[in-house]
Amino acid sequence: MKYLFVFFCFFFSLNLNAQEQAQWLTNIETATSQSKTQNKFILISFSGSDWCLPCAQLERDLFSTTTFNNFANDNLILLKADFPVRKKNQLSDEQKLRNESLAEKYNPNGTFPEMVIIDYNGKIIGYVAHPKASAEDYIRSINELILPN
Repeated sequence: MKYLFVFFCFFFSLNLNAQEQAQWLTNIETATSQSKTQNKFILISFSGSDWCLPCAQLERDLFSTTTFNNFANDNLILLKADFPVRKKNQLSDEQKLRNESLAEKYNPNGTFPEMVIIDYNGKIIGYVAHPKASAEDYIRSINELILPN
């Protein structure tokens, strides 16, 4: 009976974590549609997931935290533009073109990691500086951009 209880608690905690994880989109059209219907801004994260150490740090210290995921679920549409270099991590040609198009418009200097907030019309609201000390610091910076003055 004790093992059944531990087993139940383990699976329950996995389910809670899955519900807290914010969804990252990879298509700007889907993101802008959701942004408009949900009245949320879009956070675009430009990442080099398999070669950029600060990108991996950002993933670990911000994007994987419960604090950020709860905030993002309530306030943002998340869009990831990844630029991996390893052969095993390559994206489809269609996804590469989408990411390159996003980079031309929102990250022309090729900065990694880069986070930009846009509205559903594609207007740049602002860039989120990196690095911050904590998820709370990032959220404070994002709120400075998205909350009305």
